[in-house]
Amino acid sequence: EENIYYRELTSGLVYFYVPIARGSETIKVEFRYKDKFPKDARFNIGARDQEDWHYIYKDVYANSISDGDWLITSTEFNLNETLIQNDKLSLLFRTPHLNKNANETNKMYVPIDWIKVTVYKPGIFENKN
Repeated sequence: EENIYYRELTSGLVYFYVPIARGSETIKVEFRYKDKFPKDARFNIGARDQEDWHYIYKDVYANSISDGDWLITSTEFNLNETLIQNDKLSLLFRTPHLNKNANETNKMYVPIDWIKVTVYKPGIFENKN
């Protein structure tokens, strides 16, 4: 397409790391993507929770009726349930339909326009009433 301003997910697993300050409680991941999914496709985001590359997954897409529209979605993870190493959390986008035969998927991708990550760390004098 002309004037491409987005990135393309072209693999079934795309990892990225987010710095996490000590004492943080939750992380919210929000992103904008284009619905270019085949029928019965799934799209998940995961947060690493174990040493052996195990992830907690949240569904962010399942059979939309948007048909090619840009969508914004978000999900949150409790950081007490995740594995933070070297003050970073490993997150991933999982798009299983892109893992199929390369001949089938070489023209398949998921456009991602932007990703916004918010890490919540309570203040010292925060009132929880």
